[in-house]
Amino acid sequence: MNTNAFTLYRALHYAWRKCQPVVRVSVNGREYKLKPITLAGLLNAKWQAGWKAHLLSHLLPLGKGAFIDVGANVGQTLLDFLATSSSAPCYLFEPNPNCVVELNSIVAINRIENCKVVPIGLSDTSGPAKLFLAPSSPLDQGASLIENLRPNRQFEEVTVPCFRFDDIYTAIGIENISLIKIDVEGAEPLTIAGMTACIEKFRPIILCEVLDADPRADLDQHDVGLKKLRYKLSSLSYSIFSVAKQTDGTAVARLDQVSEFRKRYFSKETAEECDYVFCPAEKSAALESSGIKTAFAQSSVVA
Repeated sequence: MNTNAFTLYRALHYAWRKCQPVVRVSVNGREYKLKPITLAGLLNAKWQAGWKAHLLSHLLPLGKGAFIDVGANVGQTLLDFLATSSSAPCYLFEPNPNCVVELNSIVAINRIENCKVVPIGLSDTSGPAKLFLAPSSPLDQGASLIENLRPNRQFEEVTVPCFRFDDIYTAIGIENISLIKIDVEGAEPLTIAGMTACIEKFRPIILCEVLDADPRADLDQHDVGLKKLRYKLSSLSYSIFSVAKQTDGTAVARLDQVSEFRKRYFSKETAEECDYVFCPAEKSAALESSGIKTAFAQSSVVA
């Protein structure tokens, strides 16, 4: 590219950036600027503190160390984290390159010094992997590393880098972990398998979405995966708590201990019932005193 062409390109790029909308969102009394790269990035402009921000504000003080956001998408949970005013280091893991651009924009524009974007996926092996996206949604919140999570539907494939968390956390600079949030659309067992050593070492509380089966999927096969995840957590001496939210979604009503994950198909009516807290046995008392109503049970399954 010659000098004149480069000058023109730089001018056009600057003009394009200037035309991008700048929106502002108030987070716990502080105004954050958002400059979405895509229309889908405007979703954050509608952010309001809800049940997740409420729960994070009670869970983060229970430990010391970093907050790990696995499946950060375009920063919804980042805003929830910022609403807690926590000074803990925050690491945002996201394999979708389109989402990474949005995340970097939020962190850079607002000069959020304690947050670092890590543009990779987390799994049980290290190497290239396929990320399956809805064709019309480059920032797809339902993007998954699991090919047949939603059978008989069209997806675009994007090759992304994936790593075992246990192999890379020291190189990233993570020294301790307080809380992990996992939202990886069916790849929870792979993610947890790849960070087992860290879970055993740091014993963090884990906030995790575990989806019900897709209506087109084999329910029994889906349940096999849930049982494997439950067994894995049991082997790590972790208890499972279902997150019951207030009807308006603004806060968590209570945490209910369960012995199994629900075996059922996904529906709009139960879409808000797929979030869980995994708590190490030695932190049960701390969880109970966190300010969130916690119901313990010897053996229970959510209906």
